[in-house]
Amino acid sequence: MLNINFMLEYFPYKLREFQREFIEHLIKNIEKAHVIVDAPTGFGKTICTLAPLLKFNRPIIWAVRTGNETDRVIEELKVIVKRKDINIFGLSFRGKKDMCLIVRSIKEEMDYEEASFLCRVKKKKCKYYKNLKNFDFYDFFIKEPKLYSEILMFAEENEICPYFLQVSLLPYATVVSLSYNYIFNVGASWVIRSRIRFKDSFLVIDEAHNLQKIITNLNSDKITINGLKRARKEVKELKHREFIDRIIEFIEREAKNLSEDDMEIKKEKFVFDVGVNLKITKELIKIGEDVRRKMIARGKAPRSSAYKLGNFLLRVLEFLDVDGTTLILGRDYLEFFDMRSSEVLKEYWNDFYRIVFMSGTISPIDAFAENIGINSYAGMEFPSFYKKENVHSFITRDLQTKGEDISKRMARRYVYAIEKFSDMMKDKNIAVFCASYRIMNRLLENGLKEALKSREIFVEKEGMRGDEARRILENFKECSEKERKGVLIASAQGRFAEGADFPGKELEGIFLVGIPFDRLTAKTRVYIEYYQKLYGRIKGRFYAYILPALKRASQALGRCLRSKDDKAVFILGDSRYEKYIAFLPDYVRRNYKVVDSRRLKFHLKFLENALNFL
Repeated sequence: MLNINFMLEYFPYKLREFQREFIEHLIKNIEKAHVIVDAPTGFGKTICTLAPLLKFNRPIIWAVRTGNETDRVIEELKVIVKRKDINIFGLSFRGKKDMCLIVRSIKEEMDYEEASFLCRVKKKKCKYYKNLKNFDFYDFFIKEPKLYSEILMFAEENEICPYFLQVSLLPYATVVSLSYNYIFNVGASWVIRSRIRFKDSFLVIDEAHNLQKIITNLNSDKITINGLKRARKEVKELKHREFIDRIIEFIEREAKNLSEDDMEIKKEKFVFDVGVNLKITKELIKIGEDVRRKMIARGKAPRSSAYKLGNFLLRVLEFLDVDGTTLILGRDYLEFFDMRSSEVLKEYWNDFYRIVFMSGTISPIDAFAENIGINSYAGMEFPSFYKKENVHSFITRDLQTKGEDISKRMARRYVYAIEKFSDMMKDKNIAVFCASYRIMNRLLENGLKEALKSREIFVEKEGMRGDEARRILENFKECSEKERKGVLIASAQGRFAEGADFPGKELEGIFLVGIPFDRLTAKTRVYIEYYQKLYGRIKGRFYAYILPALKRASQALGRCLRSKDDKAVFILGDSRYEKYIAFLPDYVRRNYKVVDSRRLKFHLKFLENALNFL
């Protein structure tokens, strides 16, 4: 076994509780097997993984959920380089929609594929790309780690291409931080593969509990009636218009049979009824590419509905005989739904030397490993380091959101309980995370805002823009320093329940309204049935439906705990949490009570008087 002190040479901080054990587990196992670690928010998983891996002298590819999270590991690398006075280069890698100066000049939102297409069309005549070929950047960059924003600023000042500057730097980097897209999207990953040998590299999957959902989202696709109508306008030939009309008619005809929001449609039925074939699919893609080039010539984003339709149909044809994929019909859309996770993911793992999977909500590790297609691994769960007396949880035995909706009576009982919770936490910021937007709106209809009128109220809206979300986040956090405290009302399946951190006094109380299960639509039932086919009736339902909901709940609860001295009160507003308590974080399990919501004020009063907690 490698000497622990040697492996700690690059660790820049004083070791905290359980961090030595984490590092020992990593270095003991990493050359024999993939490593899976579950450690709580604020543990220091990033530095505990990065510092020892650097000693192996192998490339480290660090994959995160979104581009916005790529800087974190490079910021830690900067600390190591500065404090240890060593020369290790690394960079946070971003896509063309963030780094292409031509894309940035067009004031329209673009996805990865659209930005890449624009770059390909403009590349030959792009002055920024041409300037890069004659620019000597080596000495400036290789001396120290660089954030993507530093690379972008340097490139803008010198009128060179930021994206291809990043690409040129990849072979020199020991650490590259990037989004999952550059690992699991074949079209994007070749850029990294062509410059870093994956087989010699460590891959670190951060927030690995997202893998199941990420793969499903990445491989699925959707067309809408509005999109089809736009595609019809783009095509000129009568045969193409008639073909698109048949798709619209198919969706509208089948939608008349809907008894709920959606239903499964067999891929073979759609292909046969509409007359989908490879020839017309490729023709639509070609028409779409011509439209996209014309859009570029007009200074617009290269967007084409015909191109999107062609790629959707191509995917349907490619996976026509593949089990685990299906079509889901809604009232105005048709979705290609890929339910496979372990089958898809297991094909990636042998590409790398070793992989570290880490998160604060991976547990149970065996279930996680089975879901992502890992057979051989060294797994370990680390306890939370929060003081037991600082975290108190209450499960309400008389509240429940079971079913598609809640009654007016139950909604009002929730509002009453939340009001009492707010009153007792009057000098602290709190959050109300609801099982769904539907439940959240039900509470708002039944007087939730009025019950919380003593506070600054911040409400998450479904599908809200990123800039609006940032403003809400910043203003809510500021309330912790003001006399009038804030309350954040959001969905446990929304953007604030994962990824946003509220350390210290920014958030000290959370009320969970229900368990954030997926709605039992036809799509959800098909997904559960597929997992039951793979894993059996009980385990399949647990993997597909129950465990993801409990992970969402755990993510929401973890928002307000970052350091050992942080305090939190959790109200788990659904009697079913008692049944599932074993699958919630240890800081919830070790200090909880089951209470009547009408006695909530009494129990919180006890915390205030006996424990001087509030």
